[in-house]
Amino acid sequence: MEDVKLLEPTVNVHVFSDKILDQDVFFQVIKLQDSFYLWFGKSNQFGDLSVAMATLKNITSSTNLIGGSESHSIAMAERLSKKLKKQVFIGGDISCFSQLQLPLLDQRIAEEIQCNPDKF
Repeated sequence: MEDVKLLEPTVNVHVFSDKILDQDVFFQVIKLQDSFYLWFGKSNQFGDLSVAMATLKNITSSTNLIGGSESHSIAMAERLSKKLKKQVFIGGDISCFSQLQLPLLDQRIAEEIQCNPDKF
């Protein structure tokens, strides 16, 4: 009989929330092997989905996969992909956030990455 090896899971889920300009915002990170999916929003809406991949020459390729052409989700995916050297999927009901909230969302995500880099 062969020995059974326990393997580390290759998919992990990390959930956090915060108040951004007096509104509850929920975040969920699904960490995959060499990539992650980050969803954020105020409700349970799937919303848009964008993806970005950084190449070896530090050039980023990105596109919107589902929904409208949410430029903020594409730009966020590009920044995170370039910074973390991973494929990044960004989704959520991004269109319901104001122009004042978007930089604060970016800042909150950056804080979470700094505090919990193993979750991304």
